[in-house]
Amino acid sequence: MKALGERAGRRVVLGAAGAVLLLTGLVVAFFARSYEGVLQEAFRERSVAYAAAFADAAGSWLAREESETARQAARFLLMGSAFYVQAVVRGEVLLDERVERADSLALPPLSVLPSARTVGIARLDRGPRYFDVLIPIVLGSGEAGGSQGGYVRVGIDASSIAARSRGMTLLASGAAALVDLLLIGAFLLLFRRSRLVRAERGSLPAEASTPEEAILELGGLRIDESRKEVTLLGQKLSLTPKQYALLHLLARSPGRVFSDREIVAAIWPDSAYANSKDVKQQVYLLRRRLAAAHPEGAGFVANVPGFGYRLAHSDVDEGLTGS
Repeated sequence: MKALGERAGRRVVLGAAGAVLLLTGLVVAFFARSYEGVLQEAFRERSVAYAAAFADAAGSWLAREESETARQAARFLLMGSAFYVQAVVRGEVLLDERVERADSLALPPLSVLPSARTVGIARLDRGPRYFDVLIPIVLGSGEAGGSQGGYVRVGIDASSIAARSRGMTLLASGAAALVDLLLIGAFLLLFRRSRLVRAERGSLPAEASTPEEAILELGGLRIDESRKEVTLLGQKLSLTPKQYALLHLLARSPGRVFSDREIVAAIWPDSAYANSKDVKQQVYLLRRRLAAAHPEGAGFVANVPGFGYRLAHSDVDEGLTGS
């Protein structure tokens, strides 16, 4: 039974530790996903503003046929986080500057001009993700008196989002692991302390904790468990609850030696102050009650020096029945 209890306790500890780790993992995963979403939205807004600022300037430069100025500005963007910069007016590509790893991207002029700013997300071949930002532009009046419509297209590297998200996730995971260690450590400490308290108090033997028959008869001693009545050779004994508990404990395992600690645990289970002196006093009082019923009755409770007490009914049965 003790081994089963220990195994059950270990299963409880392992189950609690697993639950803590699982819950923490879910929280960290949710945090990482939410944080990456916030980063992506903020980066998206900055990318649109970045591309719009260039588109406003490029529209003016291209309208004045200052293509070289627009090209130099586009190259400046490529030195930062841009992968490519493209300007298309009336289906004609007026500007197309790219970094080397974006050379293979297919960016043909759009057949339908965008009516508003649009943002897509894509990935370079075996490379990082990027935002594909399209900004509509108008260059003024054309030969037919209409406005010349076009757009500016900028690809902006978004790999910093994943890097920042990973860094924050690692930081959050470290903090969560520290909290987990503290929680699991505290749980193990409480579990260990609980086991120590139970060990100090002791436990009733299996024979004493398992209900068998309602009446115990040992020689001339008779204990009615259901009525809490004790008689010795037919004479009823008047016992206090503590005296009855002591006699009942010894009678459930006749001949077995009970230590002071076991008796304290059985008679004073909720007391932190009961000790061997209290045990000796109750043994003394119980012997007096037994001796009052029969001169040899005190011999029922035998002292085993250095070990404790036992019910020695077989030692006194002959004396009782022979009187």
